[in-house]
Amino acid sequence: MADQKFDGYSKDDLTKKLVDGETGGVTFDNLKPVTDYDFVATYAGQDPTKAGTDLGKVTTANPPKIAVTGVKFGEDSTNIDVGETKDLVATVSPDNATNKALKYSTSDATIAIIDADSGSTKGIKAGSVTITATSVDDASKKATVTLNVQKPTVNVTGITADKTLNVDVGKTAKITASVQPDNATDKGLAFASEDATIATVDADGTVHGVKAGKVNVTVSAHADGSKTATTAVTVTAA
Repeated sequence: MADQKFDGYSKDDLTKKLVDGETGGVTFDNLKPVTDYDFVATYAGQDPTKAGTDLGKVTTANPPKIAVTGVKFGEDSTNIDVGETKDLVATVSPDNATNKALKYSTSDATIAIIDADSGSTKGIKAGSVTITATSVDDASKKATVTLNVQKPTVNVTGITADKTLNVDVGKTAKITASVQPDNATDKGLAFASEDATIATVDADGTVHGVKAGKVNVTVSAHADGSKTATTAVTVTAA
């Protein structure tokens, strides 16, 4: 091993004054562990005949190992969409553990894959998996998190509904309506009559004629109430 030098220290840093019978030394910071260093010690006293220089070598000690006592994730479960990536990073206790490295694994790589070193996870298909973080220092120290992979949410962008509908008093007719796009995650619709004394409407869009008149039925998306369409209903006497 190549000898290291005490670079970066001024003369004042390395001066130590002692009286007869006293012992002392100089402290160096930021030295590398298990490394050889050369040193030159120059000493002088009131008697100039006792001045001199010593050469020597010192090997720094290997600091004691601080073992990992635990591993944890910040949450018990988390969600991602199919095709989405997310970093699932666990932490090691104590903070000053000598070896804080972790290895990550998935219980089912057909649902989600994970980078063993970084914890970067990608959803492959809908389902749930267990992600495990294991201490490299001590494989008995590990933590798990449940990862739920879900299909991406497709938002409703609009609603198509019959512009008009005719129904006789005492009869029924059904409004045809649908959401866009066709693959929207939530295709649910709600129907509401402006005037139930003229016509009422069921949850499935069935209109009941009550008395002659005209009334609007509003169709709205469950997923987004701001997306609406209107059907003009005419109720005629039988």
